Amino acid sequence: MLRPVLALLTAAFLWSTSFPLIKWGLSSIPPFTFAFWRFVLATLFFLMFPGRAWGQTLRRVIRHKGLWVLAALNALGYVFQFAGQQYTDASRTALLINMYVLWVPLLTILVDRIFPRPVVWVALVLALVGLGMVTTGGQGLGVLLELRGLGDGLALLASQSWAVYILLAKRILVQIEPRVLSFAVVAGSVPFLLPLYLTEGALPDGITGWAMVVYLALFCTVLPYVLYAWGLKRTSATFSSLVLLFEVVMAAVLSSLFLGERFTSIEMVGGGMILGAIALGGIGESQGRG
Repeated sequence: MLRPVLALLTAAFLWSTSFPLIKWGLSSIPPFTFAFWRFVLATLFFLMFPGRAWGQTLRRVIRHKGLWVLAALNALGYVFQFAGQQYTDASRTALLINMYVLWVPLLTILVDRIFPRPVVWVALVLALVGLGMVTTGGQGLGVLLELRGLGDGLALLASQSWAVYILLAKRILVQIEPRVLSFAVVAGSVPFLLPLYLTEGALPDGITGWAMVVYLALFCTVLPYVLYAWGLKRTSATFSSLVLLFEVVMAAVLSSLFLGERFTSIEMVGGGMILGAIALGGIGESQGRG
């Protein structure tokens, strides 16, 4: 149990480092250009992995329709997120996108008829309250009662795309090893992002721009995707989504350290609630998956 949790936490931490970097990079690199080249370079990094017959793997990936669906869901998540951010503020986007932590258990009940244990429901409530405190600086979940048009709707679509992604990936991982699934998702996202990239037609700006994209490709895409898939294969979909909220906490801490954003006492309490929720979820996970 410990190794999968460490894998999920490491993936969440690596993803959290992308937030201050992307916020900084978007001042000079258009959003879909950022996303497109991130996934192109990540695909190339995957192909550099030793010990894999990539020709055989590619044939297997191409024939597996579920992997293409995963790639589409992953690309759509990014598209909805970037598009939504143009119409609403960052805190609302962060809250709404991470609502997948609620959609995953609800979909698990509807689709798989698996009901989380009571301690997991307590963890989910604690996590949602903490999430509201970290992302909105005290406004909390009241934000959900006043949805504001297109931006909020797109952010919710992003969260739902990733919720379906998590459930489908959990099923496919029974047949496909984590590295192959991660490669398929990353490489398969490129053609879905290409049309949007062509609307911008830009390139990362100079050595600094390319350095940011390389970092995102390797440390915020290749490594965390593999680690998350490995951890997801060995834990429940609900628990894995709960652990991913560690990303929100660390993103707030890193933004405070590197971007000078204020990390208030309310946000600290919210972060503590999220960490407590992950610990409670771990207790529920050890009692039985659901």
